[in-house]
Amino acid sequence: MSDHGYDSTKDSFNSAKEAAKESFEEAKEAASNAADDFKREYDNFTKDTNNKRILAGVLGIFFGYLGIHKFVLGYNKEGIILLIAGVLTCGGAGIIGS
Repeated sequence: MSDHGYDSTKDSFNSAKEAAKESFEEAKEAASNAADDFKREYDNFTKDTNNKRILAGVLGIFFGYLGIHKFVLGYNKEGIILLIAGVLTCGGAGIIGS
């Protein structure tokens, strides 16, 4: 019996394994770069006070009953109160609290 078919299959498997490793490393590096870009843009967006106000306004409109906009503006105590009240009353307290 010839080992040529076995060697050919083994070589193909090894080359596929190496190609998969290279692809994985490239994908890992691309994901890391994308994560760095997202973090940098997020930091730039949240450092600007005008952007914080806009973000807080949008969050207040859509999720005001949960108090998320208070956390964005740094009002943690008020945010916790609104969050608890919003969850306990299924959003009914958001009409009064905001």
